[in-house]
Amino acid sequence: MATLTRRAESVEARSFVSAAVRLLEAHEASAGVRQRKRTGATQTAFLRAAEAFLGDLLLAAKIGRGGWVFRSRQAKSFSGGEVTYRQFMAITKAMEALRLIEVVDGFNDMKTINWEVGQTSRYQKGKAARFRATRHLLDLAAGLGVEAKDAGRHFQRRPPPNAEPSLIMLGACGPNLRTRRPG
Repeated sequence: MATLTRRAESVEARSFVSAAVRLLEAHEASAGVRQRKRTGATQTAFLRAAEAFLGDLLLAAKIGRGGWVFRSRQAKSFSGGEVTYRQFMAITKAMEALRLIEVVDGFNDMKTINWEVGQTSRYQKGKAARFRATRHLLDLAAGLGVEAKDAGRHFQRRPPPNAEPSLIMLGACGPNLRTRRPG
């Protein structure tokens, strides 16, 4: 799954992200997709979204499974995350137009089962959209020193800055628990 939580940790990874963002912005300008240039916070957020998605794509190329990574494209699936729906859609549309990624659309299909006694049951079957880095994107990354086999070193998962820390209990003690002593 494209978690969109990866961060470029190396100089090479940051230069790869910058080069990819320049390509995306040049495409948007030449295709007339955007009427105004991003500035300030919106530019930083776009850069962050591209960084997260590129990290997920390269990690998928390293792990295998055909290099595919999946992500729902429903707007509600982006609520509470660092990457917004609009940023993600802008990035994926530009990357697909530039042939940097392959995309397989997701689907939802409602299935109905008719039982013998006249009752019916319904369930939903579907798949999220799938994305895969093309050879062109992998070559761009490799040319800047980011090989897919080293993606985990270049792009590491970081919790979002607004995430609450998780509480991990290493051991429990209480009046009803017995402790076993070695011996």
